[in-house]
Amino acid sequence: GAPKGFALKASEQFAALAERRQQEMGQSARQATADSLEVLAAAAEQLGATVAWGEAIALAHRRIVGNGSSPLTLDALFTSILA
Repeated sequence: GAPKGFALKASEQFAALAERRQQEMGQSARQATADSLEVLAAAAEQLGATVAWGEAIALAHRRIVGNGSSPLTLDALFTSILA
């Protein structure tokens, strides 16, 4: 897998994309992150990602919707799928 620093950087970049979506769509931060994870899941499926990736993304989505910490959830997601 990729170095842990790469996974954390990917997490930061994803969070920045979700923040941009929040601003452009007028959504709450939580909704923008959840929606961005749905887009990521769809893209991963289209690109033939492993079932483990899909499960990890779905778990992150559930955590965000369930009021989980966005930075911690995204760091855990990207570390699990990239590291």
